[in-house]
Amino acid sequence: GMNDQKPQGLLREQELAEIRELFGGIADPMLLVLKVHLYTEHIMERLILAALPRGDRVLEGGNLSYAQKIALVSALNCVEDQHITALRNLNKIRNACSHERDKSITAADIDLLGRAYGSGYTNLKKTHEGNFRNWLSATLGWLCGGLLHYANKLEQPADKKPGAGT
Repeated sequence: GMNDQKPQGLLREQELAEIRELFGGIADPMLLVLKVHLYTEHIMERLILAALPRGDRVLEGGNLSYAQKIALVSALNCVEDQHITALRNLNKIRNACSHERDKSITAADIDLLGRAYGSGYTNLKKTHEGNFRNWLSATLGWLCGGLLHYANKLEQPADKKPGAGT
């Protein structure tokens, strides 16, 4: 129907290019997950700064945990719930990485991340069948791309055209 999730539908080319550039060269799944966790935290901070009149006051001092930032972004209602769910699950995986010495990223971990995206994820998974690294990065890319899209949208008021005032 009209609301079928298209992973690439929302994403502008430059956003995808930015994410590819940031993460394309990382071969180690664990490192990729840790980097994406940091990156999503940065994007959540951008969302908080853009959505709140004085978002800087919430962020200054660095006292908010990742989980608290997710709760705040969720309460601001500025990204789709599926991304919030994926962020919570990314945080679970990241925390498992910190606490289990021999933890490695598994197929179950990717499914946990992707589950939030429903049938679109099922298709993504089929596309990358047999290629663990691409399947992982495509799933993480969906989350990053979605968040980046909303951050860019919030930071650009409708009345300000890109390039205005340059």
